[in-house]
Amino acid sequence: MIVKNKRKRIFIWGVIAIVFCYFCLSITRIFWYDTFVVAGSSMYPTLLNGDKVLVDKTIFGARIYNGIKSVSSRSLDADRLTASRSLQHNDIVVLNSIYPYDKNKIEFKINITNCKRIIGLPGDTLKIADGYYVNSSFGGSLGHIVSQKILSDIDDEFVNLDAFPKDSVSNWTIRNFGPMYIPAKGDTILIDKSNISVYHNLIEYETLKSLSLSDNETIPYIFKNNYYFVSGDDVCNSLDSRYYGLVPEIYIIGVITKILYSYNPDIDVYRDSRVFMSVL
Repeated sequence: MIVKNKRKRIFIWGVIAIVFCYFCLSITRIFWYDTFVVAGSSMYPTLLNGDKVLVDKTIFGARIYNGIKSVSSRSLDADRLTASRSLQHNDIVVLNSIYPYDKNKIEFKINITNCKRIIGLPGDTLKIADGYYVNSSFGGSLGHIVSQKILSDIDDEFVNLDAFPKDSVSNWTIRNFGPMYIPAKGDTILIDKSNISVYHNLIEYETLKSLSLSDNETIPYIFKNNYYFVSGDDVCNSLDSRYYGLVPEIYIIGVITKILYSYNPDIDVYRDSRVFMSVL
């Protein structure tokens, strides 16, 4: 009888320990840190397919959803905890994908994420000149310069040049793009036929209403959110803001700080040299 009671106590305390560990892990993932596995090669050579990365949510503030229904809503109803700093140029972040990117609208899908680099912040004016990112608010290098040189030199037939917003007015390509002003919360922009295609998706995302203008009509619009321009480092092989436009701030999950470990699924081996590697 004593042995049976002892086993019962051990079992109960074991269950309690497992539940407590799971609770602590869940709290950590919600408020402080999480991990993601990189899929694909859009961030090559900085991140490789199979890298398991550590995402710091304290840098930009963890998202707190305002109810279960908000997670499945098109606009995503959530708030952020206090951030330790704002996002900076060249930060590499995990974000929810703009989905579906080719349907001329922004929708939130909680289970679709990817890794990209911050190229443009709210209030920046950004352009791409002959394949290279040029940001009037940042004097340093943006993204992976060697990959941008490849884009500058590559023949048109080997890359998809068609860029957002895919209209006859702007006629932008991923090699020559913009200039595009990136709205910050509270900015007022006069919307007319010359720029409606650039900001159309953002305004419909914020208002949940259809937007159209007559030929000579203009409307002032005050933006309710901050937006970001993101890019993969492998600019010849990355689906990013050049193709689907700007990303709402609330879509950004956190900043990647380290590679915990790396597994190469193509040849079934671990990449020992990438364990606890810092991400720049």
